[in-house]
Amino acid sequence: MPRHLHHRCTRRDTHVVIGNFVNGATFQGKRLSYNNASLVFGTWQLEPSLKLYRQSDNTGATRSRWAPGLRLNWRVVPQAALESEVNVEKSKTSGPQCIGSSRRSCFLRRRLRRLPVPGPGGAFARQFDFDQQP
Repeated sequence: MPRHLHHRCTRRDTHVVIGNFVNGATFQGKRLSYNNASLVFGTWQLEPSLKLYRQSDNTGATRSRWAPGLRLNWRVVPQAALESEVNVEKSKTSGPQCIGSSRRSCFLRRRLRRLPVPGPGGAFARQFDFDQQP
């Protein structure tokens, strides 16, 4: 790997894995998600994620979704950050009433966020969202 693209783990890097099980009267669901936050270049933070979900119900139908995502955060100055986020989701439904149904969606978000500044009188935070859903 080229030296300028090599990431060395830092104390700020986080890895989170979450598993959920949901049982209702007529369905059972399982969800697994992974999130990572890594400081990659000084003031640039990269946050990839992946979510997997599978559900089955008492009619024999199954639904599955997978959704990868990526957020890029640039701390412009200590009090403000620019964030850009893209998420893609693909879902599939199959069962006696529906065979091979599939759906794809994409979400892009850009945000300018004023970060909390500690000091007398507390902290403040403001954000401006510019969302797009193609």
